[in-house]
Amino acid sequence: MGIMQHVQRDLENQSSPSTSVPPIVRLTVEDAPFWLLHRALGWSVVQQMLWTFPQELDEDSLRQFNDALARGRLHRRLVDARVPGARPYWVPATEPIPLALDDEPIDDEHVEGWAVEELRHVDLNPDEGRCWRLRAAMTTSGQTVLSLCTLHLVADGAARIKAVVDALASSSDDDRTNGVNQPVMETPRRADVVDAVRQTGAAGLGVLRVLGQTIRRDTDDQPVDPRPVRSELAERAPTATPVWATATVPADRWDDMARRHGGTANSLFIAVVCGLLQAGGYTAPENPVKVGLPVTDRTGDDDERGNAVAGVTVYLAPVPTPTTDLTSVRDECRTAFNRLASGRRPATAHLRSLAWLVPPRRLAGMAGAGAAYPDAVASNVGQLPPELLVIGGVRATAVTVRGTAQGVDPAGRHRYGEGVQAWLTRTDTDVTFTVSGFDETSFVDDQTIRGLLGDELAAWGLPHRLW
Repeated sequence: MGIMQHVQRDLENQSSPSTSVPPIVRLTVEDAPFWLLHRALGWSVVQQMLWTFPQELDEDSLRQFNDALARGRLHRRLVDARVPGARPYWVPATEPIPLALDDEPIDDEHVEGWAVEELRHVDLNPDEGRCWRLRAAMTTSGQTVLSLCTLHLVADGAARIKAVVDALASSSDDDRTNGVNQPVMETPRRADVVDAVRQTGAAGLGVLRVLGQTIRRDTDDQPVDPRPVRSELAERAPTATPVWATATVPADRWDDMARRHGGTANSLFIAVVCGLLQAGGYTAPENPVKVGLPVTDRTGDDDERGNAVAGVTVYLAPVPTPTTDLTSVRDECRTAFNRLASGRRPATAHLRSLAWLVPPRRLAGMAGAGAAYPDAVASNVGQLPPELLVIGGVRATAVTVRGTAQGVDPAGRHRYGEGVQAWLTRTDTDVTFTVSGFDETSFVDDQTIRGLLGDELAAWGLPHRLW
């Protein structure tokens, strides 16, 4: 192996603190969409994990948690490569991020609004090393609500959960700094040259794969979009402001209802989300609904990628209702998952390496304004680790996750999201999920989507608590 290959391997594989050389990790093709949105459109795709606790949390425990996060993988700063075509890379952030503690209590009925305001306005910036923020508030009844907002560019759901679990497990007397206030090296120029060559080769190979798929289009089994044409998304979402609702359902009742309808917990989740979508008048009952299902693509616990999520698409027609079974949903999902497992990807997945070679604004100009978006995205985060639920010896009553894009210009034609997006988490006792409506003609405000979600859960015979 040559010297340049050794240098490149060492720079890309380091992911743990080092006293001599700070870790340097390049972006991957899975990170590319979020980097492009940041560079081309000025958007920040932000995720939020939200805990509610039945009592006040010890302030020292919160500060220890915050300090541990500053020693972990979320505390990074993005640096542009000096050679065109080479990927940007992460280095440890050098400035601490203080814990945000609200002075005034909030009404218990305003927890959802408080969380959404934080999600919409938290000031994060990867280029300045602000990729996360922890904020806590008390409620008037003595509960604690805790928000962790992170940039999707630095971590997907699984990577964020691991960062949180690692931080909570960190001892209070751990004096590692993981790069905070340490000098940071730039990559050697020769390493950028090597990476640029590699990305050029990867992009060329991707183009060849797309051409091959185009030639073999008669045998391509990727589903063809059967939906009728809709009006421009910017017309249906003129203010580019999604609305929100969250619900918690007993896990045993959820699982029992899924079994009674011949499905799984995940297929019931998809059915509820699509039922809400249709009940809101977003699409006619006879129209197919396109559902996007994020799927983890991690290879194991040692997979250090910030984003490692693939996606599958299913088309449901008709949308299942509480009077039908979930067999068709389960079968469609199984077919899509098997297609993904066999290595079959949409053509655009092979072109992500172009992100490092083509100016971001040009790529954004070539992209559509949302025509290919799914009508619904159902992100099943799954079972949360039990250690994630306890902070300062207090167990959370509920945990939910969500995400959105900051910086979407209402005067522009681009929007982030279409129809409904939903995120589900579960514990031993509860299933909790947040839904977000992006089509303002169907989901006018928070009360509208809360009502639709409550009605859909009631129709399925599911007891629930709306946030």
